Amino acid sequence: MIIMDEPTSALSKAEVEHLYEIIDTLKEKGVAIMFVSHKMDELFRVADRFTVFRDGQYVDTVDRDKITESELVSMMVGRKIQIKQYANLEEKGPVVLRVEKLSKKGNYKDITFEVREGEVVGVTGLVGAGRSEVMQSIFGIMKADSGKVYINGKEVSIHSPSDALMHGIAYIPESRQTQGLVLQKTVASNITLPVLKKFCNKFGIIDHKRQRENVDQWVDMLDVRPNDPDMLALQLSGGNQQKVVIAKWVSTQAKILIVDEPTNGVDIGAKDEIHKILRKLASEGTAVIVISSELPEILSISDRILVMRRGRISGEFENNNITQEMIMNKAIV
Repeated sequence: MIIMDEPTSALSKAEVEHLYEIIDTLKEKGVAIMFVSHKMDELFRVADRFTVFRDGQYVDTVDRDKITESELVSMMVGRKIQIKQYANLEEKGPVVLRVEKLSKKGNYKDITFEVREGEVVGVTGLVGAGRSEVMQSIFGIMKADSGKVYINGKEVSIHSPSDALMHGIAYIPESRQTQGLVLQKTVASNITLPVLKKFCNKFGIIDHKRQRENVDQWVDMLDVRPNDPDMLALQLSGGNQQKVVIAKWVSTQAKILIVDEPTNGVDIGAKDEIHKILRKLASEGTAVIVISSELPEILSISDRILVMRRGRISGEFENNNITQEMIMNKAIV
């Protein structure tokens, strides 16, 4: 038996076809193949039977000729989940961020979208669809090959995160522990890291009283627990670590906030609190972009939803009577 886990993720179309031929040959020789994939076209080309797992649990096994693509998608998504809806479909402010035909070979191509003041735009799709790479290019972590970025209608050149911050863009990365926090530093040090110059005098010496007043404000506002700015970041729970990361970047007073997997690995209670924080920022005029693999989260928090598939935007929805099945169909079919 050979187990193939997402074997086509880095292959060209011709290489994928060649892999199919190899699989057919192996099957003829009596080799059993376990083919793990989210891609409907691949599954229906390769498999004789489908076994579906959802949320770490076995769902069902069905023969290929006894199920349709839409039925298989429904099995993957599951029954309709009751979630708290934060979406606000009222008319938003002016366009703050506009991206035109942004492309980077091997990552994404012809990405065009806009985000308005006070709007929460959810970006979803399968892992590897290019979601994070697009946003990292906007923030200056990764350089795009071509395309344009406009802030408040003016074209800007962003070559580094420092440039992005100067233009009012903040980015909260997917991994809070490896990318978002300095775990051996205190909550206070982490929150003020991007804006430390604000608390320094002309000799570069930190005014710790002013720094502490600023930190206390964010710790109280985001309800970081325990309320101890001198505690090391590594001593906090996952949910409270994420609140510190949010405070760190919100303290820059950015007008555009990009958040990558904001509730990854946090409990349900912390997840709802983080959603409320992001919606509050939007209500105060911040343009928020939320990248998430969790469809219930995307449906809960977004005003508008962009779906990415294989490096391109494959669908766009106003968050009004949208289902998980509709999003999944754009992400995988």
